[in-house]
Amino acid sequence: RKSEGNFDELSLVHLDLVSLVREVFLCFRQIAHSRDINYTMETEIETYPCYGDLEKLEICFFNLLQNALKYTQDGGMVALYIKSTAIGIRIEISDSGKGTPTLLKEDIFKPFQRDFSSSNSVKEGFGIGLFLVKKFVEIHQGEITYYSNPDRGMTFCVDLPQHAILGDKDHILEVAHNVSSWE
Repeated sequence: RKSEGNFDELSLVHLDLVSLVREVFLCFRQIAHSRDINYTMETEIETYPCYGDLEKLEICFFNLLQNALKYTQDGGMVALYIKSTAIGIRIEISDSGKGTPTLLKEDIFKPFQRDFSSSNSVKEGFGIGLFLVKKFVEIHQGEITYYSNPDRGMTFCVDLPQHAILGDKDHILEVAHNVSSWE
């Protein structure tokens, strides 16, 4: 997936974030199945209407799910969980992969950061995905965090507020007012 260059600008549309995340999740179902990965999605909420930049949010969840599958061994687990919070919505993506070396911490969000683990082999990619995810989540006034799972692997958490982005006039390129059936 590529971004069209306007890193700091949002083209807002009214969208259903749960549906968007579900669509991205379904893009990887066949890959997970072919590798015998237990690939699940659970949500506490059926819909989450909000304003957001559809392309940038899609890139975020595409990269997070792609990474989770890339670093999870065959027969492992990738789980996506959506819940509402006091200020908005949280999307968690957990995997049973090898995790991240402790020395990297926030460096994983730097551009061109690559996985040079003990195997001396680098996973394919350019090392730009998590950089874009962090940038795009933050421009939506959200936050991305991660932690190592006790058994193994990682969990990435994307927290997005309900209405904060509409007040951020410095980064909004346009707001499209599409009429949809759930407005």
